[in-house]
Amino acid sequence: MKSWFIRLSLLLAILLFMAVAGLAVWLLIERTDHTVSKWLATAAFSFVIIFVSVLILRVLFFAFFAMVHLFVYRRGLASDDKSPRWEGRNQPKVSIIVPAYNEEKVIAEAIRSHLRMDYSSFEIVVVDDGSTDKTTEMAQQVADEDAAGRVQVHKIPNGGKGNALNYGIRVAKSEFLLCVDADSRLDPDSLNYAVRHMKDPRVAAVAGNVKVLNRHKILTNLQALEYIIGQNLMRRIQGLFRCVGIVPGPFGLFRRSAIEQVGLYTDDTFAEDCDLSLRLLASGWRIVDEINSVVRTEAPEKLKPFIKQRYRWTRGVLQALRKHKHGFTGRGGIRLWFVLINMFFDGVIWPVANLLAHACVFYLILEFGLVTYLVFWWIHFTLLDMGLALVCIASERETARLVIHILFYRLFFLVIMDVCKLLSSFEEVFQIKMGWGKLERTGSGGNTKEVPVS
Repeated sequence: MKSWFIRLSLLLAILLFMAVAGLAVWLLIERTDHTVSKWLATAAFSFVIIFVSVLILRVLFFAFFAMVHLFVYRRGLASDDKSPRWEGRNQPKVSIIVPAYNEEKVIAEAIRSHLRMDYSSFEIVVVDDGSTDKTTEMAQQVADEDAAGRVQVHKIPNGGKGNALNYGIRVAKSEFLLCVDADSRLDPDSLNYAVRHMKDPRVAAVAGNVKVLNRHKILTNLQALEYIIGQNLMRRIQGLFRCVGIVPGPFGLFRRSAIEQVGLYTDDTFAEDCDLSLRLLASGWRIVDEINSVVRTEAPEKLKPFIKQRYRWTRGVLQALRKHKHGFTGRGGIRLWFVLINMFFDGVIWPVANLLAHACVFYLILEFGLVTYLVFWWIHFTLLDMGLALVCIASERETARLVIHILFYRLFFLVIMDVCKLLSSFEEVFQIKMGWGKLERTGSGGNTKEVPVS
């Protein structure tokens, strides 16, 4: 992607913001007579100005660190790249842990993708968490196909994902453990890139680069875009400082001694991966990110399961924040503090500010009867998001076609996510009970729907 085009998009967004701000000031002076209305309009406009200013700084911050990450990792200047690597037969054995519950439609192809990896020594431990479908049979079929005998299948009573992962860790034979989801499809060289970081004995975990597999609907393409400019970008930034806050469920390479030290997975949050990551950081371990360890996962294709998924994720992160609240005071080290502050800002403060800014804009539109202002608001955000998206797409060598979905990103997709975060925050504060759900898949990027879990 041309760097001049990226810079131009960001510059146009900033200039447009200045023009709209000037227009709003003129409206306040010329068209507002009533004292109360003038006070409300001034307050609303002031908040919008502050919000957009912070948004511009936030986008520039993200874009800067995305380019830093691109420079460091693509040019091979990271300290990890300068250290010796394991090659060929010297590569350490890795145990791939695959927890599964009612995943008969995706488990076979996922295991086959693991078997196709370009890595010399690994085993695959499939743990069926009390499935009521043919998950075990489908997994065993693939195990029987593998002449090297690298796949073992276990079925245990239903106890939750964390319990299944812990069981797999206990029966695994390796020091390095790759925990994946049942629908995770790994690129052939993903493990090669991840395991090299384990040369550093201070590294407890490596977070993979999660991408959406089923990109044939607007909603799934929006999620693919959000993974790139949201979740993955944040991991890139945290990875530069060796403090990734959430090692994602679809791909997390762990050092056994590290996770055994902090107590493996727990079941007291809806985000067991976040909780484990925070415990590792609190214990002084480092967690890094590897952009070339690509894993592809299915995303919800319908709005209802998408909302439930994001609601559950947010609730789980908030539970983890509550559990590790001591880290906000600095106990646990600067890395943990940095991650917790970032999670709280993104999970609570920023969604509230975003929704309030939209409400203020609509109030100003209704007060002055100027619909054109809404168009300026949408164009401004679109240009900002487009500039950031182009930077991230260039750094990940993604398809540029995703950029077209920026048109729906800020004023549709992010608003839905922010409402989910706001509601889940409310329910977490008041400790409203919530059940666990999972996505039932059809495989090959097929349709998904929400089903209850026993």
